[in-house]
Amino acid sequence: MKPLILAALAAITLSACASAPAPTHPAALFVHGWASDARVWATTRERLSNPGVAVTLPAHGAPPAPGEISLEGFAGGIEAARIGAGAECVVLVAHSNGAYAALEYVRRYRERVASLIIVEGTFRPPFTDAGAFSDQIADVGSRWTSIQAHPLGLDGARAETIETVREMFADTSPDTATGSLEALLALAPLEHQSISQPVLFILAQSPFWTEAELDALREAAPRSRFMTIAGASHWLPLDEPATIAQAVEAELRSARCAPTDALHAR
Repeated sequence: MKPLILAALAAITLSACASAPAPTHPAALFVHGWASDARVWATTRERLSNPGVAVTLPAHGAPPAPGEISLEGFAGGIEAARIGAGAECVVLVAHSNGAYAALEYVRRYRERVASLIIVEGTFRPPFTDAGAFSDQIADVGSRWTSIQAHPLGLDGARAETIETVREMFADTSPDTATGSLEALLALAPLEHQSISQPVLFILAQSPFWTEAELDALREAAPRSRFMTIAGASHWLPLDEPATIAQAVEAELRSARCAPTDALHAR
């Protein structure tokens, strides 16, 4: 082949490589859990070189964030936060029941999620019997004032954690507390290998996290990793913010968004 033709082919190849969309770095997007709001992430985010964005789900917070209490509404709130932050894609960091909102977001906007960090949460539905779960929700509604005075999951928590959690529970109305649980009745069963993204589960040492529970998560998310923190409460973002922030920073360094053409294929 003549040298001029070889040179032309090389130029075309270099041009194609130069114009190929390069993966971009994701932003961190934080999702709170039940009866809480973006305050749960405040001490974690202040330790990050880039704090990302923390969403307050519909009807949560003070004053309550706008939107519909439903899995669809929660996913929509997360997507609105991503768009508002100008992020091509995100590392989705969710606490507790926020994992279910994160799962719904992945199902609807899969290409926008580079990876996930789930803190003290699971993707498995919180019920095997919908009727029994509905009865539990009704019980929460009838006892909400008492629950607000004694929030759940505070065994072993730091004093500052207890104060913040009590403030968040106090700002949660009974309709929001029960409605956000009722939304979970729409959860579909986990499918085998349905979550393709890397998932880091950060868990407090607890009898709840049995090997059977972890195996179910591995089956649904084959790229799962697990970190266990001893001596902390369920409210890890408030109890162990430095550890959570370190994990988020590491994930942001390693994760990449999909190529631009894939992101805009919807």
